[in-house]
Amino acid sequence: MEPEPRPEFHPGLPVRLDDGVVRTVLCAGPCFALERWTSGTTTPLVHTFSTALLLSNAGAPATVTSGTWTGRLDRARTLLLPAVLGEVRVQGPADVLLGYVPDLDRDIRAPLLTAGHGPAAIEALGEGLTSETLDHQRLGRRALPCR
Repeated sequence: MEPEPRPEFHPGLPVRLDDGVVRTVLCAGPCFALERWTSGTTTPLVHTFSTALLLSNAGAPATVTSGTWTGRLDRARTLLLPAVLGEVRVQGPADVLLGYVPDLDRDIRAPLLTAGHGPAAIEALGEGLTSETLDHQRLGRRALPCR
């Protein structure tokens, strides 16, 4: 009996943003993306979004603003933010996880290529990140169904 294939673990692909803010794409596919955003300074993490967003706090309590709401997000707590809000700000220092349904080309591939990551490293993040499946998405067709 042969063992099942095992995933290859990797630390994700970082994109350095404003003053001390790092966005790390951990995994991505047509059904969801998971990212870790960190800031060791008081610079806020700012993320715009067009689909519902799960925001989980992996660090110290942080102040979150989205729309007209501002509140405290304690460690190991999660917020579900509806797409209509469009933007979230997390006051640094912060360490949060973001989960959402991505546009693979706009949200994942383009920023990672701009940050200097190669196509093979990006494809290793998950399903749907080959140039062929991204061409399908650009044409408005889902390359891979969500199961």
